[in-house]
Amino acid sequence: MNAQSHAVPVPGPIGAGSDRIGVVTMYWPWVLWRIAALPYLVFLFRQFFAAVPREREDAAIIDGCG
Repeated sequence: MNAQSHAVPVPGPIGAGSDRIGVVTMYWPWVLWRIAALPYLVFLFRQFFAAVPREREDAAIIDGCG
């Protein structure tokens, strides 16, 4: 059984281009995507938690939430 028989078809221009160069069955595009997305995700989480009011955190502590 070869790796090509387990390829998942991806519709659209990205799928066609990826299939032509042979990266559909490779693992490294997922790794690169994860590395590239990490700084953006850290920024989003930081912005979200920075928007939580301090009073809400104080109320949670008083109520016994950690």
